[in-house]
Amino acid sequence: MRKTAAICVVKLHDISPNLVQDQGFIESLEGLLSDGNPMVVSNSVAALQEISSRTRNKPMHLTCETVLKLLAVLNDASEWGTVYILDALAGYRPTSSAEAESILDRVKPRLQHANSAVVLSATKVMMKCLDYVDDEDKRASMVKALSPPLVTLMSGQPQIQYVALRNIQLICQKRPAILHGEVKVFFCRYNDPIYVKMEKLDVLVMLTSERTVDQTLAEFKEYATEIDCEFVCKAVRCIGRTAIKLEAAAERCVNVLVSLIETKVNYVVQGVHCNPPSSFPMLLCSDMSAGVCCAGMCYAQACHAVHEVARRGSDERRAARAVDTRGHHRNARHFPAISQQV
Repeated sequence: MRKTAAICVVKLHDISPNLVQDQGFIESLEGLLSDGNPMVVSNSVAALQEISSRTRNKPMHLTCETVLKLLAVLNDASEWGTVYILDALAGYRPTSSAEAESILDRVKPRLQHANSAVVLSATKVMMKCLDYVDDEDKRASMVKALSPPLVTLMSGQPQIQYVALRNIQLICQKRPAILHGEVKVFFCRYNDPIYVKMEKLDVLVMLTSERTVDQTLAEFKEYATEIDCEFVCKAVRCIGRTAIKLEAAAERCVNVLVSLIETKVNYVVQGVHCNPPSSFPMLLCSDMSAGVCCAGMCYAQACHAVHEVARRGSDERRAARAVDTRGHHRNARHFPAISQQV
């Protein structure tokens, strides 16, 4: 009865928000957070979060005592109840390093859960609590524990992979060391959907280091010969981003672009057309280091070279269209070689 009543408060809030406030239903939901039934607690948390997302005021105020009660019901809550509780804990700010470590220890087992939503919610809580941990050894241990579950998500369904990749991009921006040695996991497979491949390219650029840049460039070079023009366009752009990110690898990145130009593959030309040199004006700003400017200019020069190849190919096509149906060139005076061949 109580677990159903908690959900009914959300439906009532949709009909009359003022009535819910006046009758004290919000306070009643907060009181249910101390209930002994895990289902009642999880439904109360879900109801409070739903109401909070629809109003400017956040009715759910977590205290240290409330957090301890929520952590106590994690083992007995259902999968989706666990997700709601973890999402609520992600918004809590620990008051001390000891409290943050306690939350990390209680949430860490959820990383081994079979439900990917539980794994991502647990990762979110741990990422938030790591900021409040003072012990470097404890922090390094927890960071190391985050890598295996994220790698495991890459073997799931494409939809799960996409959601995981979007979250991994945020994780890499804050703590790139978590997946520093797992670059190969994000290499594109032949049967990956295009939306998964596009996200993997961004992650590869974020994780590329001096130690793995050769492997990454080899992958980008292979991707640049694919059929999908949008994918090729982004692969070429990632080569340029790698040159900007790693100053020491700028020359190798340009060499890869030049080698792709020499193959005269149309998709490579189209890929670089998606990224004209004019889209990189920030590379020439005076406040940037010489190495970054050099990498940007090298990439711009490579783009100019590809545009030149494309221009010549366009001229040849226009010349071919100038031939009439009887095989005689309309402008034989200007193109004697073509006229003689015909």
